Amino acid sequence: MVPRPLLALAALAASGACAHRAVPPSWAARAELPFVALTLDGERVVVGGPGPPRLVEVWATWCAPCGPAAERARAVLARHPRVAAYAVSVDEDRAALEQRLAERPPPGRPLVLPGGPAAAARRGLRDFPTFLALDARGRLVGVEVGLSPGLGPRLDRMLRHAEGLVGEGE
Repeated sequence: MVPRPLLALAALAASGACAHRAVPPSWAARAELPFVALTLDGERVVVGGPGPPRLVEVWATWCAPCGPAAERARAVLARHPRVAAYAVSVDEDRAALEQRLAERPPPGRPLVLPGGPAAAARRGLRDFPTFLALDARGRLVGVEVGLSPGLGPRLDRMLRHAEGLVGEGE
């Protein structure tokens, strides 16, 4: 018989993983946008397409680096008031999600991805946290995965690109 914690780790590995590393730029091409997420009340929200510049954080309650990464994102977002933020949870455990949101709300509008980590993986979102920067036309202009010492400056650079404040060459 396999101990419960090992079963939980196996399920986690099969459904998505927490990341502590950067991902190669070619990874961004695999993020499938737009996608539909839900508010906690069940309202459909299209993530992608035209709109304000956005930072989309894809996260999970069981992901240890997601909390500290969200705090770094919150600090960066404070310097970019024109940027809309979405925090898309891949959690399937509604009680755990609601508890986490009550204790430490994420930066941005909380959304849920129906289908959990498997649905995220089908859209190219396999590691958490994942940050996606979208410009006003809804184009993906940057992706950052994981928690690393340079996360804040990289998010800031991505958001400047999303806002059109810097050229593609920077």
